[in-house]
Amino acid sequence: MAGIISVESYFGILEDLRIGFRLYVFSKRAKRRLVAHPKFYFFDAGVFRALRPKGPLDKPEEIDGSACETLLFQELLATNDALDLGYKLFYLNEALRGLPEILSGHIIS
Repeated sequence: MAGIISVESYFGILEDLRIGFRLYVFSKRAKRRLVAHPKFYFFDAGVFRALRPKGPLDKPEEIDGSACETLLFQELLATNDALDLGYKLFYLNEALRGLPEILSGHIIS
């Protein structure tokens, strides 16, 4: 149990330093079985590619797909902040399909 708490605190430190961001799961009124843990994105796709371990069985398409997903998240986050839209970003990932979808929801204050 202490390992999980330590890892959570490390992710919190990375977020405080703005090195990475967590994208939480959209879970309101889900009718399907969803993945429940948040995704973590580094602030730059190049940092992700440099830090990601590569093995002999890794396909370049899989590495590029994850880097492209990181780039898309960065662009959505930057546009949301630059235009002061106030959207909160989530992702939806069905456990059986394994295909993530990034959602946005407007914060009503």
